[in-house]
Amino acid sequence: MVLGSIPKWLKTLAYALAISTGFELLYYLKKCKESENEKKAKDNEVEVIFFPDKTVACDAYFSYGCSNASCWLAHEETSTMKLKAFLSNTEKLLDICVYCIASDILVDEVLKLHDQGVIVRVITDQAQALELGVQVGRLRAAGIEVRTNATNFFMHHKFAISDGGQGYDWIIQLVWQCHVR
Repeated sequence: MVLGSIPKWLKTLAYALAISTGFELLYYLKKCKESENEKKAKDNEVEVIFFPDKTVACDAYFSYGCSNASCWLAHEETSTMKLKAFLSNTEKLLDICVYCIASDILVDEVLKLHDQGVIVRVITDQAQALELGVQVGRLRAAGIEVRTNATNFFMHHKFAISDGGQGYDWIIQLVWQCHVR
């Protein structure tokens, strides 16, 4: 069969079908690429935790359940509890670099991780390490290496790195600020 003997309407239909199939293929490839990019973006998501919390978290509620009917502490997820959950997922190495370490809830979690064999390293501000209520002594007594800056400048960093992921500062004053006077 010679191409010239095919009716014009059939040729037009064949061309239209070929073009629409090509566009469908391009659309499919574009969607596959978008899906791949969305997955990569989701894998790189970082949650930002803001302080101070509106209320102070009830550690008992999150640990084993609070049975105190008159408990005034928060029984919903707070930034402190999100940070504690982040820390608790550490399997091998936890690096902490903060201006001040004063939260019993979070230091208890760090000590628990250390007891489970997680390597914990801490850097904190030299002046803050000596303040009343700071937990540096508890960390050192447990055998955790705590280093301080050797300058007169503030070391005002606020982050933790857990097995490659990042966390946030846990200065207890920020958590309690505006809630307890």
